Amino acid sequence: MVTEHGWPHTRVAESRGRTLTSSDNGMEAHLRVSSTDRELPTTSHEPHEEERPALKPPISLPRRGIVRMLLLLSVSLTLASAAANCYRYSLGATNYLSGTLIPLLDVVGESNLPTWYASSTLLLCALLLAAVAAIKKRDGARYVSHWQALAVIFLYLSLDEAAQIHERTTPPLRELLNAWGVLYGFLFWSWVVLFGALTLIFVLAYLRFLAHLPPKTRQLFLIAGALYAGGALGGEVVGGYYASLYGRDDPTVAIPSHVEELAEMLGVAIFIYALLSYIRSHIGEIRIRIDT
Repeated sequence: MVTEHGWPHTRVAESRGRTLTSSDNGMEAHLRVSSTDRELPTTSHEPHEEERPALKPPISLPRRGIVRMLLLLSVSLTLASAAANCYRYSLGATNYLSGTLIPLLDVVGESNLPTWYASSTLLLCALLLAAVAAIKKRDGARYVSHWQALAVIFLYLSLDEAAQIHERTTPPLRELLNAWGVLYGFLFWSWVVLFGALTLIFVLAYLRFLAHLPPKTRQLFLIAGALYAGGALGGEVVGGYYASLYGRDDPTVAIPSHVEELAEMLGVAIFIYALLSYIRSHIGEIRIRIDT
């Protein structure tokens, strides 16, 4: 049917489930075509439905299963390290086990399995925090900078765990504290002073952020932070005290060091669980699109 009375020409054609409505002025075009009819061009340049890649179901991360695995790994690594150190101190072993396998398991050592595990879990925290920060920024939410800063902090902690940056910056601070006459007893490890001051500044800066979080998330964040920071500071303070009395190589120094490392690993595991729970409850799915 075609009508011409000063109005734009309009054509409507119906054929076996196909309906086409077009307007001669080029302003509007709608097309519904069945699979048996010839497809007609439209003004839309979007690909046909069959040309679009099928949307795959998202990859599910079982947060309870993940935290159980992390807790099990944390305890297992600590027990393996404790057993290795007991073997070394009790038997005074100087064989292959003492020179190769024991350092590989020692949670107090460097460049070994516990170090790799701790650095990897801290990096996972940084990635989750970065994802939350990106979504908060997209949605125009509050405290975006706090999420971003947390991501940067955990990225640095991951790097420090792998590269032992704080160990390399200790000598200048040690010389300064020695000059002041305060580097003894519980302050035997010099970096504890700097870490304690930074922790206090961090807590004060994040009080409002913590108050803004949902109650469950806030509680988990506080537990994780208390375990991680408390383990790091408490273990180093007690370990430094024993080291100042008996020497760094005394077996008693290894006890608070193992407690410290276990507390840190447990704190990170709980923090990962808190982040996954927060994402599930308050964000939902996280989809990543790769642009050119």
